[in-house]
Amino acid sequence: MDKKVLFLDLDGTIANSLPKMFELFTDLLAPYGVTATDEEFRSLLGPSVAEIVATVREKHNIEQSNEELYHHYITKIEACYNEEIELFPGVVEFLDFASQRQQKVCLVTSAPKSLSHSFLQSKGILPYFYSIYTAEDTARRKPHPDIYQLALHNEQYTPEQAITVEDSPQGITASVAAGIDTIAIHAHNECNTNGLLASVDNWHELLAFAKGKWSQRSNIH
Repeated sequence: MDKKVLFLDLDGTIANSLPKMFELFTDLLAPYGVTATDEEFRSLLGPSVAEIVATVREKHNIEQSNEELYHHYITKIEACYNEEIELFPGVVEFLDFASQRQQKVCLVTSAPKSLSHSFLQSKGILPYFYSIYTAEDTARRKPHPDIYQLALHNEQYTPEQAITVEDSPQGITASVAAGIDTIAIHAHNECNTNGLLASVDNWHELLAFAKGKWSQRSNIH
């Protein structure tokens, strides 16, 4: 299987951010007497931050404006990324492997573009990434396939030439809908494995898979 381009998600995929993001989500809702749940938080993995704010404001009848809530939330998110979020172990080794194989790597994320760029830069991995696609680039977000279709179009590859690594059901759905072979990582049995190329627990397992099993449909568990 001749894979020319790798599409990688950010939150929960290369960035070990979801525990901290849940804390911030909890803090966002607490002043309004709302108890955040893991179920609600995970249902909002995929939309942009602005869409998340608009959704929770309407759902929980929060009187504060979208603009005020968004500014408060995104400020906290940016500070958290700058100070606390780390890469998952094994990400750099995998990027080295892809670089040695001359595979183009692109970030495909619902995170804001400025945050994504600064995070990759701060961790020293920005040079590995040829392009960055974010929620700002399409009208519809994950689980719609638009962002992956845009990435394929701009990079001038067919779905058969690409592989995606995603962690959330929304991101996986978007990639599969775009016709791309998709690998679930850190998914913890949260996603439907139908249509997946593989499901792995971590980046070390993914690297082992990539070194010899690109052409096999398998589950490493």
